[in-house]
Amino acid sequence: MKPRVPDHKFDFDAVESLVDAAPEVVWALVNELLVWLQDPNWPVFKPLVELMVGIPADRLSAAIRPVLEGTDSAWKRALLEYLLSRHPTATTLMMADLRRLAEHPTAADVEEGVPEAALRLLR
Repeated sequence: MKPRVPDHKFDFDAVESLVDAAPEVVWALVNELLVWLQDPNWPVFKPLVELMVGIPADRLSAAIRPVLEGTDSAWKRALLEYLLSRHPTATTLMMADLRRLAEHPTAADVEEGVPEAALRLLR
């Protein structure tokens, strides 16, 4: 089965195609896969997190950084709580980003709990 990114939140066939793919293939798709980590309630969310914890820290942190600098606070919190919390090396690379989120959050970040999630990772 050719590796592919999910087309919808129930696309387990796509997730399975990635599980069987070479790690480098998954690594190359990191930006597209992050889109499916916007909502922890989506069925493909947890299996994709499991898959993405194997992505090298430098590649993962480079892909996550634009999200953390963006305006989607729910997505930020999901990435902090479910992905970065399981990838200590990527977390280490993102300490400055985490400090910024903890110390200078937007109003939406505060409402979504992003500063608290960032603080947990800083500890």
